[in-house]
Order: sequence, then C-alpha cells, then structure tokens
Amino acid sequence: MNIGALNLLVVEDDEFQRQMIVKMLRSLEITSITEAADGKQALALLRAVGSKPVDIVICDLSMPEMDGLEFLRHMSHENHIPEVVIASALDDKLLSSAAHMAKMYGISLLGTMQKSGTLIQLKDLLKNHKQAGKKLQPPESARTFSIEEISKGLRAKQFEPFFQPKVDLKSGRLVGAEALARWVHPEFGVIGPYAFIELMEQHELIDELTFLILKKSAEACREFHKNGHILTISVNL
Repeated sequence: MNIGALNLLVVEDDEFQRQMIVKMLRSLEITSITEAADGKQALALLRAVGSKPVDIVICDLSMPEMDGLEFLRHMSHENHIPEVVIASALDDKLLSSAAHMAKMYGISLLGTMQKSGTLIQLKDLLKNHKQAGKKLQPPESARTFSIEEISKGLRAKQFEPFFQPKVDLKSGRLVGAEALARWVHPEFGVIGPYAFIELMEQHELIDELTFLILKKSAEACREFHKNGHILTISVNL
C-alpha cells in the first residue's frame, strides 16, 4: 500500500509535539496532512463540507476543551469514521485502557504509541491501514427514538443500571461491578445506549440520566451488601 497517498489528521494540543509528528509524516512522503489543536477543532475539520475524507487520525488523549477519548466517542457517530492511531505520553496501561475504550466506540484502531515513538513505529502502524470509513452499525432490530420519547422514559424512571461484573483474576472472586445504563422500554424491551446517549447530550438531559443511574446503583449496592455480597459499584460520569 502506498501510505504517501493517505489523508491524515493530527490532533495534538502541544504545538511542538504536533509539528514533530507532522515532520515524521512528511518524511514518509505523506503530503495530505491537516492539523487540529483539540477535539472540537478536529470534529469541525472532519465535518467540513467539501473536504477530502480523512483516512487516519493520529490523536493525543490529554487535551483541553475536549480530550482524546471524548473526541473519539463523538467521531464514532459520524457518517465517515477514519482509522485511528493513539499517540500519547500516558503509560502503557492507560494507553491499553484507552485503546479498549476506542474499540468499544466502534473505532478501527491501528495501534497506540508513545509520543517518543520512532519513525519506524509510526510507519508500521500506518501500514496497518486497510479500509477507512467503516461505520459500526447498530443491531438490525434497532430503532430510533425521538427526544420526546426519551424524556418520557426518563420521567418514568425506565432507565436502569445493568451490572457488568469485575472479577479478581488471581482468586476468581467477584469483587465489584460497573453500572451500564439501559432503557427498559415497556414495549421494545431493553434498549442499548446507542439509542439515547447522543440525544440526551444534545438536549442537556445527560445529567438527569447520570443522577438516576447513581441513585439506582447506590440502592442496588445497599441490597447487595444487605444480602452479604460486599461489592463496589462503579458509575461512569
């Protein structure tokens, strides 16, 4: 594959680090490079009318205004989703966690690298590029809901925490759980977050959902403890 023909977007708030990445890309004979200083600017560039579709985004994680993971989450809702390389100064464990989150958003991740990574590492990651613009599709049975329907469900407290277990791998013991928001719709059953999170954010209902899930998770945790299951519950904010 001729990586020189790729169209890249570099998202990095530190100008020196951004220019270092751009310099490495140019040394690989890549000429189509766009730069963004944060996630908001990057989203605007991706959505620009008439612009050439971006093949690969090289993205930092720690940025002002909108951090890297929030940017990737928003990007996952776009019609065209570029492939991604995460370049960050965070340690390898945090990079691994970030990579896992990106994949959960439906992002095609080419890999991660430290900001101190070499030209050879970057070139090898770019060579993994296969097919940009793939869109993660919701289940075929999925349907869309209006903000009025979602608001009605929220007022009726139909949103529930579903608990994903956390297990101590050494002992095999269940030690906790993560609360995942699900809409238990009276007609359509359990609805995943793809159907309501983005609309709630757009219409400033996300805090109301957060507090409802917090309340119900705390109540569930109390019941777990009451029945002898001493677990910790994590809730995404």
